Formats: sequence, C-alpha cells, structure tokens
Amino acid sequence: MSKNINRDKDLYRDLCGSGLEVPVFYQAWWLDIVCGEDDWQVALYIEDPHIVAVMPYYLKRISFFHTITMPALTKFMGPFFIRKFDDRKSQSILNKLVEALPPFSGFVQTTHYQIKNWLPYKWKGFSQTEYYSYVLRGIKNLDQIGKNIGSDYRNNKIAKAVELFEIKENLDFDTLYRLIAEPFERQKIKMPVSRSLLEKIIMTAEDRKSGKSFYVSGPQGVVAAVVFLIWDRKSCYLLLAGEDEDSRTNAGGIYLIWKAIEYAAKELQVNTFDFLGGMSENLERTRRQFGAEQVPYFLISKYTGLLRFWHIINK
Repeated sequence: MSKNINRDKDLYRDLCGSGLEVPVFYQAWWLDIVCGEDDWQVALYIEDPHIVAVMPYYLKRISFFHTITMPALTKFMGPFFIRKFDDRKSQSILNKLVEALPPFSGFVQTTHYQIKNWLPYKWKGFSQTEYYSYVLRGIKNLDQIGKNIGSDYRNNKIAKAVELFEIKENLDFDTLYRLIAEPFERQKIKMPVSRSLLEKIIMTAEDRKSGKSFYVSGPQGVVAAVVFLIWDRKSCYLLLAGEDEDSRTNAGGIYLIWKAIEYAAKELQVNTFDFLGGMSENLERTRRQFGAEQVPYFLISKYTGLLRFWHIINK
C-alpha cells in the first residue's frame, strides 16, 4: 500500500465538501476567511486511496521571518485524524506530518483534542504547554444536562432571567459587535479580531448555515447579551459572547447560554457543546456551573534564536 504526503489544497477542499466529519476550524471555507486563501497550506497523509490524516497550517510573515501561527478566532489547527488508529500507528503518522512542515523561524499552534501524544514534536525540539477547554457531552439528553447545572444557576439565575428577558435570533452586526467588544473594553484588552474580519466570519457562517447569533432582549427591547454559535457535524461551539451590565446583574448571559445548549441539542442534533476555553477564574467557574467537563489540549511552540532576539528588541 502506497503511503505518502500530499499538499494538494484542491484535494483537501474536496475532502471538506465530501461530508466527512472535519471540524469547522479545519474547513477550507473557514481557513480561507481567517488566513486568506493564499496564506494557508495543508499536508495530507494518504494511504491509497484514502486520506487518513490532515494538517492545515497558517503561514504568516513577521518582518523578515516566516512563521506558522494561529489565525484569529481559530481554536485548533495542525494534525487531525480522519480515521482511528492504534497509538503506535497514530504516533508514526503524526511524526511524518511534523516532518512535512516547511522551514520556519517561529511556530505556535493549539492542537485538536484528538492529539494526546506530543512526542513527535518534542523529538524535533518543540515545546508544549497544556491548556484547558470546557465541553458538555451528551447534550441530547437535555433533562440530565439541566440536572447537572449548579443549583444556584438552575433555580435562581436562569429562573429569574426567564421572567426578565426574551430570547431572539439573528442580531444585526453593529449591535452584536458592540456587545462582543464590551467585555474587552471593560478589561482594557484589545479585541482579538478586527471588525471587518469578524463581520466576514459571521456573514459567511450564516450564509453556509454553519453559524447563528442569539440574543436576549430586556425591558423596552434593549439588547442585553449575545452569543454567536458555529457548528459542524459533531459539535456546536460558543465562538463569541458579550453582555452589558444589566445582563451581568440579571443573568441574561447565563440564560442565553442555556438556550444555546438547547438549540444545539434540539435543532442541530449534535451531541457536544464546546465552550472553547475559559481558563480565567471567572469563566472557569461559569463553565463548571453548567456541568462542563475540563478537557486538555496542547499549545505547541518553537522559535529560532534570531526570532527570540527580534521579539526582545521590539517589545
């Protein structure tokens, strides 16, 4: 059986359009938007006649350095296995994919939950930091998911918010952007994505029936909180969330997340709701209140000495 690495992006686009369960962050349409059509590449591991593993990556030039890094709002990149293999075979394929990376001065990627063995990276001089996300599994059993929510959220906050807020869909972009930006402005943190790119992501996801906004409207019709969801065949992801002070006080955002989980289970018919991180103390507490499971993933990095020096002198 022939085994080889192929770099044909058109072949990868065909794979993404074939109905196979490739996560949304790996989809060619997503990569075209967040990276630019010419700025991402992919290595395909083929065991004739099948593609059994893929590795998309984002090429970005920083000054005169060539880097591989993460595009905006993209949780995962790097290796993803289309087919399941035993640990030994998976490690062998991962090793070949890592070897297929082009030359670079700097490398930063967060890998998919699938990747639990980072030894092929370590052997080639990469470093690893473990991060955590929070995931609800088995959400089609909504009764059980509801019972697993912390009693304060279930009996007090959500119950109170039901009386104060109305859930609506498809918020206009200007209002959505204002609410998404508000938490960053409160913390004096720069938004991780430009307004124009965010609008393109949202419009494209909605057009492709792969994303949707939900919001809560309070007294006098004031929009108090918003979430934007994206999804693939297996999971729904909480890509964006924002709320004003009234919502924070009256739990509008908490109620909205519960309704988003309900939508994912009933309408999308997926079995997983992914909060996409939440390692800050406040967010971690919220995720735990919803009964979410802490799931580890890796940040893999490597820098040349010259690029490290460049970062130091340009701080």
